[in-house]
Amino acid sequence: MLGSDNEWVTETCGFVVICAEQKNVRKIMLAAEALDMVGGDYAFFNMEIFNGTAASYNSWYNASDTDKNNERAKKAYDAVLTVTTRAPTGDPYRNFSNEVKEMALEKFEFEYEDTVNPFVSSFFDAVLIYAAALNETLRLNGSITDGEDIVNNIRNKTFDFNKLLPWEHENITIDAVGDRKADYSLMDMNPETGVFELPGHRSSTGMGGLAFWVFRGETFLRFLRHLAGDSLQLLPTKVR
Repeated sequence: MLGSDNEWVTETCGFVVICAEQKNVRKIMLAAEALDMVGGDYAFFNMEIFNGTAASYNSWYNASDTDKNNERAKKAYDAVLTVTTRAPTGDPYRNFSNEVKEMALEKFEFEYEDTVNPFVSSFFDAVLIYAAALNETLRLNGSITDGEDIVNNIRNKTFDFNKLLPWEHENITIDAVGDRKADYSLMDMNPETGVFELPGHRSSTGMGGLAFWVFRGETFLRFLRHLAGDSLQLLPTKVR
């Protein structure tokens, strides 16, 4: 915890990366607030793969805690940047998401409180990619039971989202070892609403295959201020 390691953190770091359950992240950030580490001198990166894409994502809030601690947590999370899986958008994905919700409720009596996790669509993507690789294997006179051949038709391939995955923004690329080149979002809390918003996302395609971050105007300016504190007070409040 920060209490025991604070001397090491303050002497060596400007960035702190946290990988933990959200309840423990909140405890860490409350400790950071008590140690006066959330005023702009440090930036905390929180890895939230599963829930960070929810429209109402505000993990600082705990309904069972006191109003005072929730205010402290909100102040502390102003120094937190959350890295999460980039969620698809647009009407095709919303239709898919609604169908998943209906099926989950009808067949499994499970009701989604918010958006469908992007991992659900990733599993669906995986089935479509496998089907495309299987069709390619059969086209080349391969066997449906030749798993190695099918996998080889997945690796080192780029799949056209226009033909295969209607809700994806970009083509899906699988590398030489079979890993998908994933996109991630960087979420920053709006201090007025307390909800995490999207200043930018990491794109795994384009620019010769190099990964790069794409940022949005005014939200990005707020994101820069949170990173640099008072040193960026001269930045404009509007993007022209």
